[in-house]
Amino acid sequence: MSLIEMEYIEIYVDSRDAVQTSPPTLITDWPSFRFDTPVSDIAQMKVLEAEIPFSYYTINQNNNSFTLSESLIGSTTVTIPEGNYNSTTITSTLSTLLSGASLAARTYSCSYSNTTGKLAIVASSGPFVLQLPSTSLQIVLGLNAYNTSTGPTLLFPNVAQLTGENYLYLNSDKLGSIFQTYLPTTAQQFPPSKGPQISRIPVDVNPGEVIYYSDPAPEKWFDTQNLFKLQNFDLYFTLGSSNQKVSFNGQGFSIKLGLLINPAIHNRSKQNASFTATKMVMG
Repeated sequence: MSLIEMEYIEIYVDSRDAVQTSPPTLITDWPSFRFDTPVSDIAQMKVLEAEIPFSYYTINQNNNSFTLSESLIGSTTVTIPEGNYNSTTITSTLSTLLSGASLAARTYSCSYSNTTGKLAIVASSGPFVLQLPSTSLQIVLGLNAYNTSTGPTLLFPNVAQLTGENYLYLNSDKLGSIFQTYLPTTAQQFPPSKGPQISRIPVDVNPGEVIYYSDPAPEKWFDTQNLFKLQNFDLYFTLGSSNQKVSFNGQGFSIKLGLLINPAIHNRSKQNASFTATKMVMG
């Protein structure tokens, strides 16, 4: 059956119109949607549009700690306050935190190069080691998992990506196995199988702005194998290779789904064929 012969339906959802999927995760971070009238005979579906606030923190409670080790003295944990940082605020923050955490009463000074895009730290005496268990924090700061200074100076090996990962995954535990989306076996935190990812969305704005996503391949659809009807589903985001659900800090996101209905499967009345989805509330 051609796409022209199928009935076209759109579903609009906003995370603030949902119910909580699983406490303590907030409704706006992991919403679950339910409709009074289920949609049946779904042949194909896809994510058409999304509005996502960049209200999440690139440095958050899941990645904000690392270890400072000072030669012959010992090690201590350094915790960066949650938030989004620019080159000025991250250098001042690291300088203050490292100096305050030093077991050797050293003073640390952090700087940023506009030419290379890299950070550097100079201690009043050295050497020292920074160990970062979180891959996402390594990306933000431009460090590796294990970083040893040369004398009192540590030149960060990589460019700092202070706005975080370049993409988000839109996920659904309910719908993920239906969408034909795959990640390689080496993709961190995710199994080499279908789902829960249903769309990959570029992050092309700065913190405080809104990501507007539109389907880049309008002629292509996902077949909905074994989806006989749709009455409820969940949605959540993950950032880059992390499997941690993104916290939008109380802000809501909205999604538009497109569905193609096969009228040949079941001869429904016009009333049942007309599906009214939850009204979308723009954030």
